[in-house]
Amino acid sequence: MASVTISSRFQIVIPREIRRALGLVPGQRVDVRLVGDHIEIVPLPLVNASPNDPQASPDGRPGSGATEA
Repeated sequence: MASVTISSRFQIVIPREIRRALGLVPGQRVDVRLVGDHIEIVPLPLVNASPNDPQASPDGRPGSGATEA
Protein backbone atom coordinates (compact mmCIF):
# COMPACT_ATOMS: atom_id res chain seq x y z
CA MET A 1 0.00 0.00 0.00
CA ALA A 2 1.31 3.45 -0.93
CA SER A 3 1.08 6.51 1.28
CA VAL A 4 0.76 10.02 -0.20
CA THR A 5 0.59 13.54 1.22
CA ILE A 6 -2.25 15.98 0.60
CA SER A 7 -0.91 19.31 -0.73
CA SER A 8 -2.00 22.72 0.53
CA ARG A 9 -4.39 22.77 -2.46
CA PHE A 10 -5.85 19.38 -1.38
CA GLN A 11 -4.21 17.55 -4.30
CA ILE A 12 -2.59 14.11 -4.22
CA VAL A 13 -0.24 12.32 -6.60
CA ILE A 14 -1.19 8.79 -7.64
CA PRO A 15 1.98 6.69 -7.23
CA ARG A 16 3.72 5.51 -10.40
CA GLU A 17 3.19 1.80 -9.71
CA ILE A 18 -0.57 2.34 -9.39
CA ARG A 19 -0.73 4.55 -12.52
CA ARG A 20 1.11 1.86 -14.46
CA ALA A 21 -0.98 -1.02 -13.13
CA LEU A 22 -4.23 0.76 -14.06
CA GLY A 23 -2.94 2.34 -17.27
CA LEU A 24 -3.93 5.83 -16.17
CA VAL A 25 -3.12 8.67 -18.57
CA PRO A 26 -2.94 12.46 -18.10
CA GLY A 27 -6.36 14.06 -18.44
CA GLN A 28 -8.23 10.85 -17.67
CA ARG A 29 -11.19 11.41 -15.37
CA VAL A 30 -11.84 9.50 -12.14
CA ASP A 31 -14.78 9.20 -9.76
CA VAL A 32 -14.02 10.07 -6.14
CA ARG A 33 -16.37 8.34 -3.71
CA LEU A 34 -16.84 8.44 0.03
CA VAL A 35 -17.28 4.86 1.23
CA GLY A 36 -17.82 4.68 4.96
CA ASP A 37 -14.70 6.19 6.49
CA HIS A 38 -12.47 6.09 3.40
CA ILE A 39 -12.17 7.44 -0.16
CA GLU A 40 -12.25 5.37 -3.36
CA ILE A 41 -10.81 6.73 -6.59
CA VAL A 42 -12.25 4.86 -9.58
CA PRO A 43 -10.87 5.45 -13.12
CA LEU A 44 -13.46 6.28 -15.77
CA PRO A 45 -13.09 5.03 -19.35
CA LEU A 46 -11.34 7.35 -21.76
CA VAL A 47 -13.97 9.27 -23.74
CA ASN A 48 -12.26 9.27 -27.15
CA ALA A 49 -10.77 5.77 -27.02
CA SER A 50 -11.17 3.69 -30.16
CA PRO A 51 -9.98 0.18 -31.12
CA ASN A 52 -7.02 1.77 -32.97
CA ASP A 53 -6.07 3.98 -30.01
CA PRO A 54 -2.55 3.18 -28.76
CA GLN A 55 -3.82 3.81 -25.22
CA ALA A 56 -6.39 1.00 -25.55
CA SER A 57 -5.40 -2.44 -24.34
CA PRO A 58 -5.89 -5.83 -26.03
CA ASP A 59 -8.81 -6.56 -23.69
CA GLY A 60 -10.62 -3.48 -25.05
CA ARG A 61 -10.54 -1.55 -21.77
CA PRO A 62 -9.64 2.04 -22.73
CA GLY A 63 -6.48 3.30 -21.12
CA SER A 64 -5.41 0.00 -19.60
CA GLY A 65 -2.61 -0.52 -22.08
CA ALA A 66 -0.96 2.86 -21.58
CA THR A 67 2.63 3.34 -20.61
CA GLU A 68 3.71 5.46 -17.67
CA ALA A 69 1.85 8.73 -17.26
